Order: sequence, then C-alpha cells, then structure tokens
Amino acid sequence: MKKNGIYNHVLRYTGLFGGVQGLCMLMSLVRNKFAAIFIGSIGLGLIDIFNRTLSLFSAISSLIAPVSSVRSLSIVYERGDERQLAHQVKVVRSWTLLTGVVGLILCLVLSPLVSRWTFSNYGYTLDFILLSPIIPLSAITSTELAILQATRQLRKAALAASWGAVILMLIAVPFYVILGRQGIVPALVLSTIGCLIVYLRYTLPLFPWHIQPFSLTILRQGLPLLRLSIAYVLAGIAASSAELLVRNSIIRIGNVADVGLYSSGLILTVAAAKFLFVAMDADYYPRLSSLSHRPLRMNLTVNRQLEVCVLLIAPFLICFDVMMPVIIRLLFTPKFLSVVPMAILASYYMFFKATNVPIDYIALSRGEGRMYFLMETSYWVYFALFVILGYQIGGLEGAGVGLSISNFVELIIVYTVYHRYYGLQIGRQASRIIAVQFTLLTLGVLVSMSLNGFAKYAVGLPLFVISLGYTVRLLCRNSNLATILSRKN
Repeated sequence: MKKNGIYNHVLRYTGLFGGVQGLCMLMSLVRNKFAAIFIGSIGLGLIDIFNRTLSLFSAISSLIAPVSSVRSLSIVYERGDERQLAHQVKVVRSWTLLTGVVGLILCLVLSPLVSRWTFSNYGYTLDFILLSPIIPLSAITSTELAILQATRQLRKAALAASWGAVILMLIAVPFYVILGRQGIVPALVLSTIGCLIVYLRYTLPLFPWHIQPFSLTILRQGLPLLRLSIAYVLAGIAASSAELLVRNSIIRIGNVADVGLYSSGLILTVAAAKFLFVAMDADYYPRLSSLSHRPLRMNLTVNRQLEVCVLLIAPFLICFDVMMPVIIRLLFTPKFLSVVPMAILASYYMFFKATNVPIDYIALSRGEGRMYFLMETSYWVYFALFVILGYQIGGLEGAGVGLSISNFVELIIVYTVYHRYYGLQIGRQASRIIAVQFTLLTLGVLVSMSLNGFAKYAVGLPLFVISLGYTVRLLCRNSNLATILSRKN
C-alpha cells in the first residue's frame, strides 16, 4: 500500500468511527448532565469505583481476551474457510461464557471483602452482588465486538456502538432522575443487558449462537489462544489494580467526591481522543497483525498511523483546553469547575497516548505476549505512582500532571525497547509533526491556565486555528482529502 493509500485508509476508518464517537459523546453529554444534577460528584465517584472494580474481576476471569479473539479470528477469516471460521467463533464464545461465569462467582463470593477494601466498610456488599452479572454480560459483548472486527464488519460494529450509546443514555437517565444514587446499580446492569442485545442483533445473523462451554474438545481447541490472552489478561489485571489503587488512595487522602471529580476530569480529557482509539481497535490492530512479520511495511504503517493520530488529536486538545469551562458547564454543572486545571494539565496525557498507542500494538500484532505484558505492567506501576504522588502534592491539579508524566515516560521506554527489538524507527515527518503540534499544545495549555475571559479566547482560538490548519494542509498533501472536500463544495 502506497503512502497516500495508507493515509486514505486510516482517515476513512477514523472518520467512520469518529462519527460514531461523536454520537457517543453527545449521548454521554446528556447522560453526564443528568448524572451531575441528580447524583452529583459523589454519585459519579461511585459509578467510577463500581466500574473499576468490575473491570478487575473481568480481567481476572477473562482467559480468552478480546484482543486474542480478534487475532485468531482474523487469521481464519483471511483463509476464507467459512466452516472453520464458524467453528472458531463457537470456540471463542464457549470460552467467554465459561470464564465470565467464573468471574461472576468470584464477585459474588468476594463482595464483602471488596466493599471493605474499597470503602472501608461492608455497606456496599449488596451493590457488588447485584452488579456481578455485568461481568459475563460485558465479556460476551466484547467477544461479539471482536467477531465483527475480525470479520471486517466495521460498519456493523459502528452501528452497534452507536445504538449501544443511545440505549445506555435512555436507560441510565430515568434511573438517575427518579431514584438518584439508588438508581446507579440498576442503571448499570440494565444498560449492559441493552448493549449486549444490540451487538447480538448484528452478530447472530452472521454466526448463529452455538456454544459448548463444557466440551473438553472445544476447550482444548481454545488453548492456543491462551498464550497471548494470558499476557493480555495479566496486563489488564495490572491496569485495573492500578486504576482502583488510585481511586482508593484519593478516597483515603481526600474523599469520594474527589474521585468523582477526578473521573470527570479524566472523562473530559479522554473524550477528545477516544474516536482515535476506537478506530485503532477496530481497524489498525487487525491490519497490523497481517504485517507483523514484514518489518518495513509494519514500520511504515506504524508511522502513518502515528502521524494521523497526532495530527487529529492536537487541534481537539487545544480547543478543549481553551473551551474547558464552557464544556464543563455543558457536560456537568458549575460545581465541577474545580476540575478545569486538572483536565487542562492532563491534555498531554492524551497527546502522548496518541503517540504511544500505535507503537503499543506492535507486540500484540506479533503475538508476543511476554513483551506486551512487561511493557504494560511497567506502565501501570509508574502510572499509579505518579498520579498518587501528584494528588498528594497538588490535589487534582497534581493528579493531572501525574497522568501526563506517566504517558511521557511510557513513550520514552516503549520506543527505546521496540526500537531495539523490532527495529522501530519514528521517521522525520512523524518527528516533525509531533514537535510542531506539541509546541502548539503547550502554548494552548499556558494560555488556558494563565488567561481568562476575552484574552484567553483571543489568544487560544488562533492557536487552535493554526493547529487545525497545519493538520488539514498535511492531510490534503498526503491523502485525497482535498478531492473529497472539493466534491462536497
């Protein structure tokens, strides 16, 4: 694939899933607005802690990880053997259901201990018991998404994500309005069921539901998936543990309300870039897997993906930083304005993440689970260290700085290691793009932190225009974007 072809491919699927993520952000805006009004920062903190705890149980019990499913199904799909593909789907689904039930049982048994460890009391034991079905339901949903990704049904994956966001909003908002914080648990459970139904609506016509979770033959056939999955699962456990440790530390140093503010600030920062990572999960990873043993093509693909990610993320982050107070009033309530400095300082977190993620996929695409586990686990160690230390020193602002430092350190370490083992080279064009957009983002952060009112917009918005103009110019030069835009005009 030529240089322009790679750019066109990346832009096409980033645009597809970017549009989906735009709808998801709109639904999230409505949901968060009602949540901020009716359950407040404490309620948002509870939601965040519940979700992080469930993620930990899911990571522990997910022996067949979605990333391993995508890779194995992609390989069979490329062969064109429909019968073998259907059988492999049955293997993956059987393992998913079995391990999901194991996770449910673990959550049921350990709910009192989890409540005690998380909240320093047993008052939330019943909540964790009621939330336990989310573990197998979410596992099945992830597997159905993996099926759509591996079989290149990306438009159906996009539609499923869109409808899932709408259903999540339609289910959650009435519970928050009517029951307040008491509606959190039923809203989480029912919205998970709703999302699963949506994904099954798109996968069952392709692959009818056939499973044999207690068949030794089926289980043996799933064993080859475990090698990569175990590394991914262990890395997921490290991630969930680090995230939960950060929340628990914030509770002990501060309070549950601060957890809600921290999670809100993180949501704001991540929202600006999530469309990139959704597109990479759906398209980039399966594509990179097919090039894993062709070093030159792999290096070119990584560089082009990295360039597009940085070009697209920087203008969004600058705009978000300048408009942050307005965005918080739209998404939440004025009571959440105290999180503005944290969200602005954490914008580097997403900038470096946009640089890191295309590189991070290399080990996964090559099926080298040990390397992936080592890199991911080391990252989550210093993630927890920097964020907790930052919060101790500077409160929420310090946590924002800690987030950014953690991803900067990851960039240095991952690039150094992958350069040595895989011959990765960040090209001149990619380096220049990173340098230019990083400089503009830094100016945007300084303006957003130091100026207010008209002065901030007078200086900050031109920075956004410059960053956007630089992005559009390079994309038009390296793709057929200019042709598409001229046709629409």
